[in-house]
Amino acid sequence: MPMNNISGTNAGSPGQPDGTDLSETETPVQKLRRAARLTETAAYELAGYQPGELVAQLILMAAALERLSQAVEKSDAGDAVTG
Repeated sequence: MPMNNISGTNAGSPGQPDGTDLSETETPVQKLRRAARLTETAAYELAGYQPGELVAQLILMAAALERLSQAVEKSDAGDAVTG
């Protein structure tokens, strides 16, 4: 199965259907959440033909990215209150 190449010529084009829109208007939290969604989606797509250990690692990475996005969001919210 072919892999998407986000370094290709269309990588920064808005609204790419493969989620590679690298818009500068996204916040870091939004980028982390998108990375988590893309990683999780890739894991489930790979589940049919890749080893379970690899798929499990990807799912755990997606969960870690989501937790990190929440931590950054909380940190940013705290900075806004105290800053």
